[in-house]
Amino acid sequence: MAPQHGVFADPKSAHRLRARLISGFAAIIFALAAVVVGEPTFRTWPRLDIPVAAAVVLILLAIAAVAATLTYVQLTLKQNTWSSPFESGTVEQLGVTEARQRRVLASAKRTAETISSASGGTPRTLPSHRRSLSLYVQMFTDPKAVISRISEQIEPRTASQVVRTSYTIEVPNDFEGRVVVPLFRAQRGRIQDGLRFFGPNEERLSSLTHAEGVAYACGVVRSLVAAVSKTALEAYESWIEEELIKVLLDGRVYSSSSSPTIEERTKELSALFGKLPGVSGFRLLTIMEILAAHLGSDVVCVAFELAPAGPTAVPRSVRLTVERVDPKQPVAPVGASQRDSLSERWILSRLPRLRRIVGVETTIYKHSLAYAELSDSYHLQIAGPPGTYLAKQTIQPLSDEAPAELSRSAAVLGPRRGQRHSHAYIRNSTAPFRTLAVAATFYERPPGAVMAALLSAGAALIVCLLTASRALLPAAPNESNADLIAILLAFPAGIALWAGFGENVRQTLAAYTSKFTTILACVFAAFVFLLVRDVSIAAPMWFLVCAVLLVNVAACGASLYIRVKTSSMVRSSAQPSDWTI
Repeated sequence: MAPQHGVFADPKSAHRLRARLISGFAAIIFALAAVVVGEPTFRTWPRLDIPVAAAVVLILLAIAAVAATLTYVQLTLKQNTWSSPFESGTVEQLGVTEARQRRVLASAKRTAETISSASGGTPRTLPSHRRSLSLYVQMFTDPKAVISRISEQIEPRTASQVVRTSYTIEVPNDFEGRVVVPLFRAQRGRIQDGLRFFGPNEERLSSLTHAEGVAYACGVVRSLVAAVSKTALEAYESWIEEELIKVLLDGRVYSSSSSPTIEERTKELSALFGKLPGVSGFRLLTIMEILAAHLGSDVVCVAFELAPAGPTAVPRSVRLTVERVDPKQPVAPVGASQRDSLSERWILSRLPRLRRIVGVETTIYKHSLAYAELSDSYHLQIAGPPGTYLAKQTIQPLSDEAPAELSRSAAVLGPRRGQRHSHAYIRNSTAPFRTLAVAATFYERPPGAVMAALLSAGAALIVCLLTASRALLPAAPNESNADLIAILLAFPAGIALWAGFGENVRQTLAAYTSKFTTILACVFAAFVFLLVRDVSIAAPMWFLVCAVLLVNVAACGASLYIRVKTSSMVRSSAQPSDWTI
């Protein structure tokens, strides 16, 4: 029998849960029975004659029902949030074995021999091996020299977003053979699911394993040292190589709070490599750039074969694509916490949580421009959710190190307002783009759920005005069925609950807020009509209800007007406000 986990692993816990659920349902049944036996009406309920003992029993049963419900919710959440140690998404390293270290060392030596020695290939393929080494090194030291263009496309989903990053890499026309390219840097020690690679012809590419990537990096470092002198290579083999492989294979995460940190590890390795005879200057800097990248992240490499392009004067370019699925992280407007008051910051920080509670998908997206530093030509495209249009797009800072302003010739936001996609173009800029991000705000296309909320609010306002007029007028003698007016107050609440719900209607936080306001106002109006008999007290209450519903109608109308107005505004050129930082 498979072992049980969670709260039901203990039989006593299961029995307690069943007992509480039974008592809760019994309380609900007894309460309904008491209501049915008492036969209360709208008029007789305040004078309903219930014995004290029965009232105490009903109250205790109601408390038991609430306790049972809360217990059920708590236990259910506890069971659903339980996860095994294998579901954490991180890699737990139990140490680097000597057998694994020897395999990586042997692979690194073969890689270095293939690159540095003529025995690794024919005279025609030998230059390709060395060019592959040059391409690999430049991806770390000078990516702009080999990456001519980077294009990112972001497509949101319900609980995630698909990020598709395409690299256009320039290679010589006579390039031939196997090419290894470091294409993605993952968080160190973190399992990357939903990661796919595509080659020049959109074919699927398999990434190198972590051990294969470390072996290739160590082979590149070995070939760089071997190019200096044989003495330097011998010293590298005896002092550094085995320890370097062990450090790179280790899956520990080096951060600012860990010991040792990335900076400390890099300084230690730099001091060791600096002691090698002849290894200094640009060569030492190149080696440390490669090692620092592998210490700070898990470098994911892809390998593919290239055939010669033939005699042509047009430079050849290869397009490689990385597709990953990231969790969607809703964001509030950047900079609001710096300018707004404490109450406004409190509200803005809780809007994403409120959207999740009512099941509204966020339409505010922010994406870092860090990849713009890797190429002289960068393009970003953010797609809004279905049924939305772009209302606003800006370049915003992520930290205090962001530049004060950007040149319009370097950063351009495409005139796409009113359409579904946001576009950003960056050309030949040296600004620190990793401190900047593009923020795009999308609105629901009209009429949508806001129109349904407006109709519900308008119906509620009309019914409440009529009911208030009826309640404040003198009652007619022998009037019958006066309680039916209260039933009319339930209609707007029902309309607010059901109107606008459907597969083709997108719910928004504004529509939900309007519907909840309509429901609360109608419930309060029913309370005033049924239980408040004093006209002097009921009159201001009716005024308050009608005022709230009037403001609700005005707010829905303004929201709908803004959507209708902005959805038809497609700009012919970008406005200066888009570059305000």
